[in-house]
Amino acid sequence: YKSRLQAIVEDAGMHGLINFVGQLDRKRLSRFWELHHLGVFPSIHPEAFGIVGAEIMASGVALITSGVGGSSELIDHNSGFRFKADSPDDLSNVIKSVINKPDLIARVARNGKERAHTMFSVIRSAEKIQKFFLKARTS
Repeated sequence: YKSRLQAIVEDAGMHGLINFVGQLDRKRLSRFWELHHLGVFPSIHPEAFGIVGAEIMASGVALITSGVGGSSELIDHNSGFRFKADSPDDLSNVIKSVINKPDLIARVARNGKERAHTMFSVIRSAEKIQKFFLKARTS
C-alpha cells in the first residue's frame, strides 16, 4: 500500500512535498504535530470514532475531516473544516480556501483543542459511560 501511495506521489510530480513518516511514538508524534498547522483526517469508510482526528485537535492543529461515521461528531462550525468524503477536489478546495488565512487556522485550532479536551477526553468519556449505565440501571 505504501509503495502504491509513493508511486502516486511520484506520478503527480510531488516528490519531496509529501513524506511518509510511518508509526511514531508519543514523543515523536507530539513533535510532529508541533511542526504543523493543518491535519487531514480523510476517512472514506465509517468507523465508530476516529481517534486520529481527536488527537490532531487535542494537539492544537486545525482539523480538516471528511466527517464520515463517528468522526462527524469531532467538529462543529468553529472547530474544524469539513470536506466531501472521497473527493480529492473538495479537499483541495478546502485547503486552498484556508491556507493563506493564518488567523482563521489559529482560531479554529484553538477552538478544536478546547473542544477535544472538553468533549473527548478519557475522563469525559468515562463520565458519559457511567452516566449512561446509571440511568439504564434505574430505568
